[in-house]
Amino acid sequence: MRKHLSLVLEYFAFFSYVPSFSEIYTFFPKKITKKDLKELLIREIKGKTIVKSQRLQDYKLFSLFHCSTNHYSPSTPLRASISSNPSRYTLPQYSITALSRHSRVVQRAIDLWSKGGNPRRLDPCLRRDDNTKRIQIYMNSLRLFPFIRFVGITGATAMNGYSPFDDIDLFIITRKSALWTARFFVVVLAKLLGIYGGVGVCLNLFFDEGNMTIPLVKQNSYIAHELLQMKPIVDKENMYSALLEANAWIFTIFPNIRSVIPASSKGRLTFGQKAGIQDDWIPASAGMTQKIDLFFKSLQLPIIKKNKTGFRITNHQLWLFRHDFEEKLKRKDLGR
Repeated sequence: MRKHLSLVLEYFAFFSYVPSFSEIYTFFPKKITKKDLKELLIREIKGKTIVKSQRLQDYKLFSLFHCSTNHYSPSTPLRASISSNPSRYTLPQYSITALSRHSRVVQRAIDLWSKGGNPRRLDPCLRRDDNTKRIQIYMNSLRLFPFIRFVGITGATAMNGYSPFDDIDLFIITRKSALWTARFFVVVLAKLLGIYGGVGVCLNLFFDEGNMTIPLVKQNSYIAHELLQMKPIVDKENMYSALLEANAWIFTIFPNIRSVIPASSKGRLTFGQKAGIQDDWIPASAGMTQKIDLFFKSLQLPIIKKNKTGFRITNHQLWLFRHDFEEKLKRKDLGR
């Protein structure tokens, strides 16, 4: 069990993140009770093989949603909000370096705030109110599109590990045969608001509800992490639940999640979807919706192919990726 605990902490440290107890439990690779995990953590802390600290989570304030004026107002009980967060755990070698980029800026902001100064001037993220407002307008607008069923925040921002140099990764699920239609309009809207790429939004993953099963070649711990860490911001008819159930393989990689996923997030599948079914085809007698979607695909696909971005495309899924974290994790023996 000690080895499994170390692997969990190593994984999070790779992404400069320090997990809480609940996160360690969720992503523990073996079935374990919370009682046994607590006892394991206590033993390892006493043996000084892991570090527990309240201070390690200060960087969580450095998320997009903590860059608003409300959170850095002199009237905000900043210290109180920190102390109310759960304790976090990491390996000794990562207790200082793992959060270096995030924690240095946040600690300077905290110190300046405590002296009555304005931390917003320390970093672009802390003074980009206009951009934050545009992103919020964008997020609220996405739920108005009838062909969008689900929008989730993935990556660093989903884990409150946002930095001023990162964009916000979004995962979008559309109605069947509306993937390319949806992508066209959400990209156009992002460009109109001036938040496409850069420190705005990254639209890198689109599924339509016709097949939400992750391809076998990408069924690994990294993708499982991304699915479970995702923060839904638009979830029509419990589509997130359907996504998880369509990817039941994640329960094999992380067996404890069955006990942490709320009951409302279980048991709903749509369009007869089951894990492992691949129905990547379009009938010869395509309906009007499918024809429209094919038209928008013909507009966008040549542009995607010209970009220096890796991609994977089926009739129901579009994957765009600039950084192959799966390969990096494998090289460090953290992916499986």
